[in-house]
Amino acid sequence: MTRYIIKLITKVIDVVTQLVSIRTMIDHQRSIAYNDSQHFIYVRSGLNTKIFSDHWELRDYCLEHAPKSGKLLEFGVYKGKSINHLARLLSEKSDDRTIIGFDSFRGFSEEWTGVDKQYEKIYFDQSGILPKV
Repeated sequence: MTRYIIKLITKVIDVVTQLVSIRTMIDHQRSIAYNDSQHFIYVRSGLNTKIFSDHWELRDYCLEHAPKSGKLLEFGVYKGKSINHLARLLSEKSDDRTIIGFDSFRGFSEEWTGVDKQYEKIYFDQSGILPKV
Protein backbone atom coordinates (compact mmCIF):
# COMPACT_ATOMS: atom_id res chain seq x y z
CA MET A 1 0.00 0.00 0.00
CA THR A 2 2.81 2.41 0.87
CA ARG A 3 4.49 1.70 -2.47
CA TYR A 4 1.27 2.47 -4.29
CA ILE A 5 0.91 5.81 -2.48
CA ILE A 6 4.53 6.74 -3.24
CA LYS A 7 4.00 5.85 -6.92
CA LEU A 8 0.81 7.89 -7.03
CA ILE A 9 2.46 10.91 -5.37
CA THR A 10 5.40 10.63 -7.78
CA LYS A 11 3.02 10.61 -10.77
CA VAL A 12 1.12 13.62 -9.44
CA ILE A 13 4.39 15.51 -8.93
CA ASP A 14 5.49 14.62 -12.49
CA VAL A 15 2.22 15.86 -13.97
CA VAL A 16 2.30 19.10 -11.96
CA THR A 17 5.94 19.67 -12.97
CA GLN A 18 5.05 19.19 -16.64
CA LEU A 19 2.14 21.63 -16.37
CA VAL A 20 4.33 24.23 -14.66
CA SER A 21 6.98 23.75 -17.35
CA ILE A 22 4.38 24.23 -20.12
CA ARG A 23 3.04 27.38 -18.43
CA THR A 24 6.58 28.73 -18.03
CA MET A 25 7.28 27.99 -21.69
CA ILE A 26 4.09 29.78 -22.81
CA ASP A 27 4.96 32.80 -20.63
CA HIS A 28 8.48 32.82 -22.08
CA GLN A 29 7.16 32.63 -25.66
CA ARG A 30 4.73 35.47 -24.92
CA SER A 31 7.61 37.54 -23.53
CA ILE A 32 9.74 36.87 -26.62
CA ALA A 33 6.84 37.85 -28.91
CA TYR A 34 6.28 41.06 -26.93
CA ASN A 35 9.97 41.99 -27.05
CA ASP A 36 10.16 41.22 -30.79
CA SER A 37 7.14 43.44 -31.40
CA GLN A 38 8.62 46.27 -29.37
CA HIS A 39 11.90 45.98 -31.27
CA PHE A 40 10.06 45.97 -34.63
CA ILE A 41 8.18 49.14 -33.68
CA TYR A 42 11.26 50.87 -32.28
CA VAL A 43 13.43 50.16 -35.34
CA ARG A 44 10.76 51.41 -37.76
CA SER A 45 9.37 54.34 -35.79
CA GLY A 46 11.93 56.97 -36.72
CA LEU A 47 12.50 60.03 -34.60
CA ASN A 48 8.97 61.43 -34.88
CA THR A 49 7.31 59.04 -32.44
CA LYS A 50 4.91 60.87 -30.13
CA ILE A 51 4.86 59.88 -26.48
CA PHE A 52 1.80 60.66 -24.39
CA SER A 53 1.56 60.71 -20.62
CA ASP A 54 -1.83 58.97 -20.66
CA HIS A 55 -4.63 57.87 -22.96
CA TRP A 56 -6.57 61.14 -22.48
CA GLU A 57 -3.63 63.16 -23.79
CA LEU A 58 -3.48 60.81 -26.78
CA ARG A 59 -7.21 61.31 -27.52
CA ASP A 60 -6.88 65.10 -27.19
CA TYR A 61 -3.98 65.05 -29.65
CA CYS A 62 -5.93 62.89 -32.11
CA LEU A 63 -8.92 65.23 -31.98
CA GLU A 64 -6.71 68.29 -32.50
CA HIS A 65 -5.04 66.71 -35.54
CA ALA A 66 -8.07 65.05 -37.14
CA PRO A 67 -9.60 66.71 -40.20
CA LYS A 68 -11.85 69.60 -39.15
CA SER A 69 -14.81 68.24 -41.08
CA GLY A 70 -16.40 64.84 -41.47
CA LYS A 71 -17.28 62.17 -38.97
CA LEU A 72 -15.17 60.81 -36.12
CA LEU A 73 -15.17 57.04 -35.59
CA GLU A 74 -14.39 55.11 -32.44
CA PHE A 75 -13.88 51.37 -32.72
CA GLY A 76 -14.44 49.74 -29.35
CA VAL A 77 -16.67 51.92 -27.16
CA TYR A 78 -16.65 49.60 -24.11
CA LYS A 79 -18.12 51.72 -21.26
CA GLY A 80 -18.20 54.96 -23.24
CA LYS A 81 -15.49 56.93 -21.44
CA SER A 82 -13.52 57.89 -24.55
CA ILE A 83 -16.49 58.69 -26.76
CA ASN A 84 -18.00 60.86 -24.01
CA HIS A 85 -14.65 62.59 -23.51
CA LEU A 86 -14.41 63.39 -27.23
CA ALA A 87 -18.04 64.55 -27.32
CA ARG A 88 -17.41 66.88 -24.39
CA LEU A 89 -14.34 68.36 -26.11
CA LEU A 90 -16.30 68.90 -29.32
CA SER A 91 -19.14 70.54 -27.41
CA GLU A 92 -16.73 72.87 -25.58
CA LYS A 93 -15.37 73.99 -28.95
CA SER A 94 -18.82 74.29 -30.54
CA ASP A 95 -17.69 71.67 -33.03
CA ASP A 96 -20.67 69.96 -34.67
CA ARG A 97 -18.87 66.89 -36.03
CA THR A 98 -20.59 63.57 -35.39
CA ILE A 99 -18.90 60.77 -33.47
CA ILE A 100 -19.92 57.23 -34.40
CA GLY A 101 -19.00 54.44 -32.02
CA PHE A 102 -18.74 50.80 -33.07
CA ASP A 103 -18.91 47.95 -30.57
CA SER A 104 -20.71 44.64 -30.14
CA PHE A 105 -20.70 45.15 -26.35
CA ARG A 106 -20.14 41.39 -26.18
CA GLY A 107 -16.34 41.34 -25.72
CA PHE A 108 -13.83 39.81 -28.09
CA SER A 109 -14.12 36.57 -30.02
CA GLU A 110 -10.69 35.54 -28.72
CA GLU A 111 -8.16 36.48 -26.08
CA TRP A 112 -6.38 39.76 -26.77
CA THR A 113 -2.94 40.82 -25.61
CA GLY A 114 -2.61 44.51 -24.90
CA VAL A 115 0.49 46.51 -24.09
CA ASP A 116 0.95 45.25 -20.56
CA LYS A 117 -1.49 42.40 -20.01
CA GLN A 118 -3.67 39.81 -21.63
CA TYR A 119 -7.44 40.18 -21.69
CA GLU A 120 -9.76 37.19 -21.67
CA LYS A 121 -12.49 36.98 -24.32
CA ILE A 122 -15.13 38.13 -21.85
CA TYR A 123 -13.12 41.03 -20.37
CA PHE A 124 -14.88 43.73 -22.43
CA ASP A 125 -18.27 41.95 -22.42
CA GLN A 126 -21.04 44.34 -21.43
CA SER A 127 -23.77 41.72 -22.07
CA GLY A 128 -24.94 43.77 -25.04
CA ILE A 129 -25.86 46.72 -22.80
CA LEU A 130 -24.95 50.06 -24.36
CA PRO A 131 -23.33 52.72 -22.15
CA LYS A 132 -24.80 56.18 -21.70
CA VAL A 133 -23.28 58.43 -24.37
